[in-house]
Amino acid sequence: MKNIKIKTLSGFINAIKKIGILLPIAGEDIWYRGISDDSYKLVPGTVWRAIDDTKHRGIIEEWLNDYILYSDIALKDGFDIYALAQHYGLPTRLLDWTTSPLTALYFALEKEEENEKRIVWCMNPHALNKITVKWNGHISISDKTIRAELELDKYLPAPLSTTDGKLKDGPIALRVQPKNRRLSSQKGCFTLHGKSELAINDLLENKSPSNIVKIEINGKSTRENIRRELFLMGITEDSIFQDLNSLSTRLMRNWGVES
Repeated sequence: MKNIKIKTLSGFINAIKKIGILLPIAGEDIWYRGISDDSYKLVPGTVWRAIDDTKHRGIIEEWLNDYILYSDIALKDGFDIYALAQHYGLPTRLLDWTTSPLTALYFALEKEEENEKRIVWCMNPHALNKITVKWNGHISISDKTIRAELELDKYLPAPLSTTDGKLKDGPIALRVQPKNRRLSSQKGCFTLHGKSELAINDLLENKSPSNIVKIEINGKSTRENIRRELFLMGITEDSIFQDLNSLSTRLMRNWGVES
C-alpha cells in the first residue's frame, strides 16, 4: 500500500493528483475518508463499540419511533433513515466517506488528539464492490434493479429491512440520495458493513493492483498550518455542517472567543 506524507495544503493537492494515477479508477470516482488518529480502523461504529445485533436492533427501533419528532421530513426508505441516523451520531454499520478530498482533509484535522498522526484514506470503491459482491462499479440505492439483484436490503438492520433474510457479509460501497443537508454539503457516501468486522484497508491493501492509498499528516504545527489554509479556502465548520451551531463556532473562532 502506498503512503504519501504531506505538510501543506498544496502538498495535499499534489498528492491527490498522484492518487488519480496510482489507483486504477477515474479520479472523480475515488472516495476519501479523513481520520484524526491513525490508530482508528476503517470499521463502523457498531464494530469499534462492540455493539451486537440484538442491541443494535433495539437502538434502531427506538430511533425509528422517535426521529420524526426532530426531523423536518418523514423518510420512507430504510437506507435514508439509516444514513440520517449515522450523520447524527447514532452507531450504525455505516462508515462515512466523501467524494471531496478537501472535506476528508477537514475531518482529519478537525479534532485535537494526543496522537498527532492523521490520515486521509483514498479508496477505489469499485474494487471493494467487485471483491465483496462481484459488482464492478458504484452501487446506488435508487437503482431498484441493482438493489434487488444484490439483495441490498439484507444489509439493513431488521427494523429497517424489507426482508427477513440473514445479514449479508460485506462490506459494500454505496450511494444514497442526499436527503439531508449534511449528506449533501459533505458530498457523502458510505461503506455498509455486514457480518464481517474486517477493516476496509485490510480487505483492500493486499490486493493487486493496489486499491487504497494513505495520505499522512504528522505533527501539531502541520495540522494548525493546514487548517488555516483550509479556512482561507472557505472549508470551515459551517460549510461542512451547514447549521447554526457550526456558524456560531466559526464566528467565535474568527473573533477569538473561547468556547
